[in-house]
Amino acid sequence: MIVAPTAAVTDGRVFPCYPGRQRARGRRVELAHFQGESSTSDKVKGTANQVAGKVKQGVGEATDDPALKGEGRVQEAKGDLQKAVGNAKPAIKKAADL
Repeated sequence: MIVAPTAAVTDGRVFPCYPGRQRARGRRVELAHFQGESSTSDKVKGTANQVAGKVKQGVGEATDDPALKGEGRVQEAKGDLQKAVGNAKPAIKKAADL
């Protein structure tokens, strides 16, 4: 379930905030709370996009289709990013819970 963020104004600056997550460190600041997908699902989707991108690149090379090769590179990069997000989520959650 994805929750729409609201905004909190602290010292004239706007911070995104999500329901249910607040921290105080010196002054009151709202911390973002990730209620999206789990890190495991991000990693799985990232791996699937990487594989699909590599397949598209291979088919693009075999058929000499530069557009399909480029599309495969983009999809593989999307998979790399999804896996990076999946790897970073546990660290972000751990830091937010300190």
